[in-house]
Amino acid sequence: MNIAITGANGFIGSFLVKYLSSLSYDLTLIQRKSPSESFFVQGINGKTDFSKILQGVDVVIHCASLVHQKSDKSISFESYRSVNIDGTKRLAEDCVKCGVKRLIFLSSIKVNGEFNDNESMFDNYSEPNPNDSYAISKYLAEKELRLIESKSSLQVVIVRPPLVYGPLVKANFFKLIKVIDSGYPLPLLNVNNSRSFMYVENLVMFLEKCISNEMVAGRTLLISDPKPLSTKELIYNISELLGKNTRLFYFPISILSFFALFVDLKSQLNKLVCSLVVDPRETYSLVNWYPPIDFSLGIEKTVNWFLLRK
Repeated sequence: MNIAITGANGFIGSFLVKYLSSLSYDLTLIQRKSPSESFFVQGINGKTDFSKILQGVDVVIHCASLVHQKSDKSISFESYRSVNIDGTKRLAEDCVKCGVKRLIFLSSIKVNGEFNDNESMFDNYSEPNPNDSYAISKYLAEKELRLIESKSSLQVVIVRPPLVYGPLVKANFFKLIKVIDSGYPLPLLNVNNSRSFMYVENLVMFLEKCISNEMVAGRTLLISDPKPLSTKELIYNISELLGKNTRLFYFPISILSFFALFVDLKSQLNKLVCSLVVDPRETYSLVNWYPPIDFSLGIEKTVNWFLLRK
C-alpha cells in the first residue's frame, strides 16, 4: 500500500515517516525541503498541483499546515486560508482525480474550543467552537473535505489531537521546558486545571490504525493520551527530569489575566491555567487500540532530547 504524507519533514510527519517505514509501507513524501526520495513543493495552497505526485497513491495523510503563532495578529487570516483551507481543498480534489481511496486530515482540538471546565470533556460528538484564525481555518478545511467526500468516492478521516509533545517539539511546550530549565519561578502554584496531551509516537501509531480501518471512514475523531494532567503535575515532572527545583509561587490568576491582556499573552496564559480535556475512549474502541507509551516514558524521552540539544 502506498501512503503519501504531506509535511513529511515536520515534527509529526518525521515520526510518521519513521514508523510507517518500519512497517514496510511504500511511502510518497511531500515536503518543502527536497531530499532525493521526496517530492518538493514550493508551498501548499489552492494552486498546488498534486496530480503527478498522487499517481498510484492509496491513502494520503495530510500533516502539513500553517500553524498558529504567538498571536493571530502576526499572520493574516488570508494566509491561513491559502494554506489550510484552499491547499487542503486542492489536495482533496487531486486525490479524487487520482483515485486515492482515503484522506486522513490532521486537524486540531482547537476546532472544538480553547478550553472546557473540569466537569466536562470534549468527545467525538462535541460541537465545534473555533476561536482564533488557525482553529477557524482548520474547521473550514474540515467542511470543505466533507463536501468533497459527499460528491465522490474519497473517504475522509478527520483527526483532532490536543497538544502533541515529544523529541523535536517546538512552540509552547519547548518554551515551557526552557523556562523550567532556567530556574525562573512561576506564578502557578494555585492553578488547579486539567489538560489532555498526546505523545507523538502514540499519535503516529494511531494514524497508522486509520489507514485501512473501515470503522473510521467518514468519521471525525478526537484523540489523546488517556490521562490528563494539571499544569503543576507537568511542571513537577519536567523539573525532576531536568534535575531542577520546582519554583512555583501563589499569585492571583485574575491579576495574571489582567496583565496578560496588555502584553498579548492571554492565549498563552489560558494554556497554562485553563482546562482542556478530551475523552478518547470511543476512538480507542473504534480502532481496537490503546496508546502504548505512557506519560512518564514520553516526557522522559522529550526531556532527554532537550538535554542532548543544549
